[in-house]
Amino acid sequence: MVQTPIRPGTRKKAKDIDSEVREYIQGLCKGVWPDDQPEDFGEWKDVIEDIERIFTKTQQATKSNAQKIAEQINKTITGLCKTDPALAELLNPPPTLDDIEIENEDISSFVELPEYAQLAPSLAEGACPWLDKYVRFSRMASPEAYDDYHVFTGLWALSVVNARRAYLPLGNERVYGNLMIALYGNSSLFAKSTTARVAKKMLIESGLGHLLGPDKPSPSKLLSNMAGKHIASDYSSLPIEKQELIRKKMTMPGQKGMYIDEIGKFIESALKKNSTNSEFVDILLTLDACPLSLLQIPRQGDQSRSYNPISPYWEG
Repeated sequence: MVQTPIRPGTRKKAKDIDSEVREYIQGLCKGVWPDDQPEDFGEWKDVIEDIERIFTKTQQATKSNAQKIAEQINKTITGLCKTDPALAELLNPPPTLDDIEIENEDISSFVELPEYAQLAPSLAEGACPWLDKYVRFSRMASPEAYDDYHVFTGLWALSVVNARRAYLPLGNERVYGNLMIALYGNSSLFAKSTTARVAKKMLIESGLGHLLGPDKPSPSKLLSNMAGKHIASDYSSLPIEKQELIRKKMTMPGQKGMYIDEIGKFIESALKKNSTNSEFVDILLTLDACPLSLLQIPRQGDQSRSYNPISPYWEG
C-alpha cells in the first residue's frame, strides 16, 4: 500500500464521497496537489492510491513540472477509465487536458492539422477488434505505461505476424505493413521496456517466436540470419522442440520482427565513425523499402542473399 504524502491544506468532512472523489481527481489532473483531500475515499481508496503513487513518481522524475505531471495523470486516468466502467461513470466523462486549465497551455510543439485533414476518432471504432482486445490486455499487464504505448506495441505485433504476406497495391508499387516504431519517455517512468516485453512474450507464447529476430545482432549477423544459409552444427543432437523452432525460423528467415532496447545508445553507436553498428543505417533504410531481395557481400567475399526481407521493429 502506498503511503499518501502529506499535502498542504485542510481536510473537509465527507458529505458526498463520489462528488468529493471526482473533485479530488480533477484537482490532481491539474498537475498540483489539491488544497483539500476527502476524509474518506470509500470504494475509491485503491484507485486514488494508484493515481497518487503515479503522481508522486512523476513529480519526482520531472522535478514538479505541473504540465508533465498533468499529462501523465490524464493519460493514466483515461487508461483506467477504459478498464473500469465504474470509474468512467464517476468522472463522466474522464477529465482531459482540454477540460482542465493548467498554467502552461503550450502542451505540444507539434502544429495541429487543419480541420479538413483531421479524422474523427469514431472512425477507428471497430476497425481492428483484435487490437482493441490487445490494448485492454496490455493495459492490465503494464498499467503504468504511457497509454499510447499499448496501441503501438500492438501494431508492431500485427506487423510481425503479417511477415510481408499482405500488401496494399498502389499503382505499380506494393506497400507492405512493416513498421519502425520508437517508444520515447523518461527512463523508468513510463514503462517502455515492460510494455514492449508484453507484446514480445505474447508472440512467443502464441507459438510465433520464430518470427522474432535476435535482440542484439551485429549488422553482418542480422543479414546472415535473414539469408537463412547457416544451420547450427549440433542441430541433429538438439531436442525436438529446439529443432522445430529452428526449422520454422529457416522457413521464413528474411521476415523477422526486431526489438532493440535503449534507442539512445543504439543511435549514438550507429552514428559513431568506424562503429560496427553504423552499418545499420543503410540496412534499415533499405529494409524500409521492402525490396524483393537483399544482397550481402561480407568482408570475406562470401555472398548471401535474403529474399522478400522485412524487419519491423521498435525501440525503447
